[in-house]
Amino acid sequence: MKKRTLVVLGLVLTMSLIVAGSAFARWGGGYGMMGEGYERGPGDCYRSDDNRVEIAPESMAKFQKETLSLRDELITKRLELSQEYDKETPDADRIAQLRKDMIDVQTKIDKVADKYDIGQGGKGRRSRAGFGRGYADCGGGCF
Repeated sequence: MKKRTLVVLGLVLTMSLIVAGSAFARWGGGYGMMGEGYERGPGDCYRSDDNRVEIAPESMAKFQKETLSLRDELITKRLELSQEYDKETPDADRIAQLRKDMIDVQTKIDKVADKYDIGQGGKGRRSRAGFGRGYADCGGGCF
C-alpha cells in the first residue's frame, strides 16, 4: 500500500513538472536560443511582426526537396555526436571531425536557403537560431 502511494505520488509529481516545463517553454522565458533570452543588447533587435518576410510556398517546397538529404545527413551527424559524447571515454578527434562535418553540411543548407531567398529578414539574413525568430538589421542598435 505504501509503495503504491509513492508510485502515484511520483507520477503526479512527474506530470506536474512536465506541464510546468511546457508552460514555461511556451511562455518563451529563459536563456538560450529558443526563449526571448536575457542577452539582448544593442544590435540584437527582434523584428516586429509588421516586418515579417513572406516566403513563397513554392520556394519553401523547392528548398525542402533540395535539402532533404543534407538535413538527413545533419541529423545523422548530430546523433553520432550525441552517441560519441555518451561513451565512457569520448574520442576528442572524432567529436571534432563530427562538428566540422556538421558545420560543412549546415553551410551547404545555408547556401541553398540563400539561393531561394529563404531566411529571416530576406536577402540571406537568418536568425541566430536558424529558421526561428529573426533579428532585424538594426544598423548597430535599436535600444
